[in-house]
Amino acid sequence: MKQKILFFAILLLICLPLLSACGNNSGTAPSQKDNASVKSSDSQTSPGGQESHRPPSDHPKDDKAASAGTDNRTNDAGQGLYVIVDWHILSDSNPNTYLAEAKEFFREISSEYSEADHILYEICNEPNGNTGWADIKSYALEVIPVIRANDPDAVIIIGTPNWCQYVDQAAADPITEYGNLMYSLHFYAATHKEELRSQMAAAISRGLPIFVTEYGICDASGSGGLDLDQASQWVAAMDEYGVSHVAWNLSNKNESSAILKSSCSKTSGFTQEDLSDSGLWLYRMLADH
Repeated sequence: MKQKILFFAILLLICLPLLSACGNNSGTAPSQKDNASVKSSDSQTSPGGQESHRPPSDHPKDDKAASAGTDNRTNDAGQGLYVIVDWHILSDSNPNTYLAEAKEFFREISSEYSEADHILYEICNEPNGNTGWADIKSYALEVIPVIRANDPDAVIIIGTPNWCQYVDQAAADPITEYGNLMYSLHFYAATHKEELRSQMAAAISRGLPIFVTEYGICDASGSGGLDLDQASQWVAAMDEYGVSHVAWNLSNKNESSAILKSSCSKTSGFTQEDLSDSGLWLYRMLADH
């Protein structure tokens, strides 16, 4: 990517109905006037681990949630917005659990949007549990050629073990069969501090292209107190290394990572008065950039 992608995620989660009030399905999107240049639309497994992201032709409602960010692709491209199509891993832990479904999903999505050069594919968000890099790499080597068959040049983002933290494992054994790949790292500033920043820097020094596709300035639960000092250190480190980053989350959920107040019921026309403490911090960060 020729430009650094700043952060402003719209996370369309099937399991979070609150987003019907303040999510991208309202037609409202961040734009470059806000210094935002990326949004994310997610498909994911259910909290119980059962597969809820079947191929679009079978589940049109799930497809609407999974690809809503791409439905207005002309408008997004006109605003200079990238769209990340994101396949979430939840309690199933290992992306290989639904490998066949993932391949079918990305086959259909990449076919439909093969001409849209602002689409990025995040093929396994937050593998976890006992899932190691060998598992993820095996999965990626199955999914990447499915996308490449339709879109040879798209950026593909690959998750890393332990909820996208062990970038050192990917750096030690990166995928070399394909190009234009990136690897995801996630952090929450009140939990993940200098040790993880050092791992990021070390992986980058080994040549690993890193994209922070999720972060918050609270703790790893998505709630709790904000750590503004650590958040500033993270932003400084990402700026130093030219790392693109996407903030979690644009919603009015009653937790500290949400950038809208829980009292917000708008679907457009947001003002600073609608923003939570996390939202105000993010807004000011975007303004500074």
